[in-house]
Amino acid sequence: MNIIIHYQGLRSLALSVLFFCVPWHASAVIPSPVFLGGVCILDTCNPWGNPSRNKAPQPSSVVAIDRSGRVIKRGLPEDAIGMALEEWAKSSQEVKSMPNALSVFSFNVGDRRGLKDVSTGKVIIEAKWDQVQWNNIAKIATARSGKQWQILNQAGEPLGDAKWDSIRILNHSDLAVVEKEGRQGLIQARNGKVVAAPECRKIFMPREVAPSEAGVWSFVAIDQAGIGRVFDANGQARLELPELDLDKAMQMDWRNLGLDQNLIKYPKASGWGAIETSGKIQIPFVYDDIGLRGYHLMIEEGTVVVSSGGKLGFLTIDGKVISDAKWDGCGVFSEGLAYVSHGDRWAFIDKTGRAVIGPFKMGPMPD
Repeated sequence: MNIIIHYQGLRSLALSVLFFCVPWHASAVIPSPVFLGGVCILDTCNPWGNPSRNKAPQPSSVVAIDRSGRVIKRGLPEDAIGMALEEWAKSSQEVKSMPNALSVFSFNVGDRRGLKDVSTGKVIIEAKWDQVQWNNIAKIATARSGKQWQILNQAGEPLGDAKWDSIRILNHSDLAVVEKEGRQGLIQARNGKVVAAPECRKIFMPREVAPSEAGVWSFVAIDQAGIGRVFDANGQARLELPELDLDKAMQMDWRNLGLDQNLIKYPKASGWGAIETSGKIQIPFVYDDIGLRGYHLMIEEGTVVVSSGGKLGFLTIDGKVISDAKWDGCGVFSEGLAYVSHGDRWAFIDKTGRAVIGPFKMGPMPD
């Protein structure tokens, strides 16, 4: 059973749905068992869903356990995991529908494109563009003629005189990332005013959240000298990222930096670490990565996953060690517990690093 839910914020729902959004034994995503409402549903023969096993769950191995590790339901069907998450999601206050259903649709006149209002059929943007896209939150459009893009208002009028090689309007923000001749900058989407000239090698936008969540911290830019800086929404540099490892930085996904919790993850030559938005080091720059195997920073219940030497561990967001990097696999903390595995054994640990459920050998749960 597949479920895909659009989400906001790095909370238990988002993580749970992310990990379970493909079939349980598929090799595309490694699922992570989590507790929801005091119950965890998992395949005890393969709790981490290791792709090397790639086997459908045994009828006796999919169980529901409580926070003491007691089996409260045995022999569940494979899709019980997805069903449980879906039912929980329907009743959760954290599930929010996508704001503002699309109010326009595109139409063609020959090979030219424009936009019309869904409810009235009135033309909003005349069909004279090679390509046109509507941003329903900002209520503006981006349109391309030839190779150049412009921003248009609801009347179809260009906002500002500048034309760009590409434009990306950011949801829940008045900003848009623009590119010119391989360099990036920022403009104010509502009027086309340049906030940061297109002189940067790369501009990374943190998770696109409402300003009330992200505060004044808005974007990270790497200039041509390889220096990284954090800027506010007005284009004012607020923080420099010292000793930035440019090669690693250019490859990372900066969308979830932890800015909503005043934490910035970035790489130095010595490894990955994190600082507060005040510049104080919170997580030392010694790790192979911070985050859960290919995903974002994922601050959950005040904790982060770190990797070192091919193993995984846990820290608090102020750098306190919960568990050294010694696990082959792990999940994130949910309701105070996190899944861990080593070899063919698995367990759930608490925030002291103590195993409170297990360890168990992978296989059907004992009676």
